[in-house]
Amino acid sequence: MHFRRVRSGLGLLFAGGALLLAGACSAGGSSGDTVLAERLLRLGEAAGTKLEVKSGELPPDLKTVLNPSATKDTPAAELTSIPVYPGAKLQGSFRMERPDGTIAYFLLYDAAAKSEDVEPALAKLVNESPWQTVGGQSTDAVAALRFQSTTSGDVSGTVAIQPVNTGAGAAALTSIIYIVEVEPSAPPQAEPYVLPTARPVPDGFPAGFILDGMTPIGVQWAAAPQGKQYQMRLLTKQSSLDVTDRYRDAFKNDGWTLVSDNARGFATQLEFEKDGGVSQASVSVDAFSDDPAYTEVALQLGLAR
Repeated sequence: MHFRRVRSGLGLLFAGGALLLAGACSAGGSSGDTVLAERLLRLGEAAGTKLEVKSGELPPDLKTVLNPSATKDTPAAELTSIPVYPGAKLQGSFRMERPDGTIAYFLLYDAAAKSEDVEPALAKLVNESPWQTVGGQSTDAVAALRFQSTTSGDVSGTVAIQPVNTGAGAAALTSIIYIVEVEPSAPPQAEPYVLPTARPVPDGFPAGFILDGMTPIGVQWAAAPQGKQYQMRLLTKQSSLDVTDRYRDAFKNDGWTLVSDNARGFATQLEFEKDGGVSQASVSVDAFSDDPAYTEVALQLGLAR
């Protein structure tokens, strides 16, 4: 099961998108709030991710996804559902479908109770068949429990419990957010790869290291007192042998020294240095995993001031 995306995004989710949607779904919320929450949840997602928002409703296909073998005659008591804290009020939901076929459901509830009472009750609920807990964390700011289905290896989730600041003297209120991920039983058919628009190149990057016919598809950079660091992924339809030879020449012509030249399978790794070893660079050339018609270059460049 893939928990990494959910875990890494919990802080952003709690502080931003999900809580904003809860406000949008409750009385006085606006469509603008919902749009802002949707934008936050899209951060870090692939461009082809589909997102559907439901105010005050569960995603319409959640019951079917949790019960793929059920029929119209299946008794309600035999249907799998997400265990909800007693009396909690549904505020709304997100349904997020990623290009790899994974579906993530975000279910938002409010409970008129203290978080310290909600947490142990939910810990018990998500550890009863057909669910079992597999991990968790708890602080005074937020608690989270990870759980998975005991009947399907494709279904897992996280439930987060967070107190809501309602002001002095007001009744206690706790936000409960479920993130349920369902992996596809079979991966979707891969679409033909389409070369994306070239990413902007940061100021100061030596333009001569982006060779003719290459498209930057990923760029990272950082500035520090000792210099600048660049990481770049580039694609080209030139052969890996031609690309490797061209980079050897490009760095040599710019005054760099080749200190390592290693072939690893079909890949080649080049290491260069300059300025007495203070400036360093590496170039990795290999077939592009998403489309073998392209050659991928992973370029790392550290330039001393």
